[in-house]
Amino acid sequence: MTYSQAFSQGVEILIFIHMKSVKEFYKYLSIPKIAEGLNMPVPSVKRLVEMLKKADLIVSKTGVAGGLALAQPVDKISLLDILQAIEGKKSLFNIYQEFNLDEFPDKDEVIVLLKNSQQLFQNIEDTAFNSLQSTSLLDLFAGTWIRKIKFQLGKVGICDIISLTLYLHKEKK
Repeated sequence: MTYSQAFSQGVEILIFIHMKSVKEFYKYLSIPKIAEGLNMPVPSVKRLVEMLKKADLIVSKTGVAGGLALAQPVDKISLLDILQAIEGKKSLFNIYQEFNLDEFPDKDEVIVLLKNSQQLFQNIEDTAFNSLQSTSLLDLFAGTWIRKIKFQLGKVGICDIISLTLYLHKEKK
């Protein structure tokens, strides 16, 4: 089972809205503008926007100067929020439960193996969802800035980035 492409499209819509509002000072964006910018069909953007609005990730304003904007700052929107807005709160794995234990002489061993495999799948799902929960849209942008710093300054280690962050934070005070 895989999730649909809609999840990544939802992420792209939110990134596009944020980038346009920050870089080009758009307060609100229309669905046709988003569809054109992302090379997506307008009906697909409309469908995804409705899901994102229902999850309070996007707000809309009607009128000539209206359109769509992020409902929250990018550091408050997790990838799990977006996944659940688009796909719902379904499990990552659909585990088969109709195992015929009568086919095995040692049913207890098979039961243990089945429970172990179910626990493994649950652990994998928990890890994936925790990772998505702890990753915000801001983290995606932070990765962009780190790559820009590396490109502009050459190789930069994580210690250099932490030192620079601490220095800039200290300078603000």
